Amino acid sequence: MKGSAGDGGHPARESGKFGDTKAFSGFSVRDVADIDKAVEELTRRGVRLERYDGFDADAKGIVRGDMGPPIAWFKDPSGNVLAVLQTLA
Repeated sequence: MKGSAGDGGHPARESGKFGDTKAFSGFSVRDVADIDKAVEELTRRGVRLERYDGFDADAKGIVRGDMGPPIAWFKDPSGNVLAVLQTLA
């Protein structure tokens, strides 16, 4: 997956606990142990998940499949694209 953080196309990854609030710009990914729980919490808080052409999302808005670990995208109030990505053991 390519990011848009001005780093030559590599995704910008912000480490930290889900829910941390740090200033950043561009594309940021948060690793989570359980993407279903993370997405449920986001939607409970009124966050709308983004859907993109070429990525088949399930009813929750999570993309699952052979391309990599499960991921879901959303935007912060400033329009920055954020994602939660399930860490696979």
